[in-house]
Amino acid sequence: MTWAHETFQSEAVPLRGFFETPTIAGLAALIVACEPRPGQTEKIAKFLRQLDAMSPQEVMTLRTKHTAHEAAHNVVAKDRSRLL
Repeated sequence: MTWAHETFQSEAVPLRGFFETPTIAGLAALIVACEPRPGQTEKIAKFLRQLDAMSPQEVMTLRTKHTAHEAAHNVVAKDRSRLL
């Protein structure tokens, strides 16, 4: 349950729904029905499928690029906050 909440950012899915939904397909439908932004679940699932298809080296390269991008974004955000 925690994995599904964290992975699909679906805190709105009621705990009871996990127990009342006996199939993976039913659980997937429940998560989609409760997603905060339409299309969010499919977007995350698509990314996870792409990630699964990558080699460990490709994953490391992607992680390095993401970390560098995130660091640059944080610097820009910090500079903007000083201007305000």
